[in-house]
Amino acid sequence: MYDKQQKAQYGGIVVALGLEEDLEGYARDIGVVERDLLWAQHEGMHVPTYVLAGLRDAVEAYRERLTRLGTGPVRPA
Repeated sequence: MYDKQQKAQYGGIVVALGLEEDLEGYARDIGVVERDLLWAQHEGMHVPTYVLAGLRDAVEAYRERLTRLGTGPVRPA
């Protein structure tokens, strides 16, 4: 489950990307992607490679930022 800080951070991303203007459309798009991924999994693709690559890139960018800032990892309480 997400805590209040994580929800607020995600809300900030939604606003920064301008998605709050059409939350219903954004939710619909997420639903389509989720459906397609579930179908792909049903057809034998366990983890879409682009999803895993995106997660790895995000973690690497996060670690690089921590190294630049000289701080330790920030984890939810």
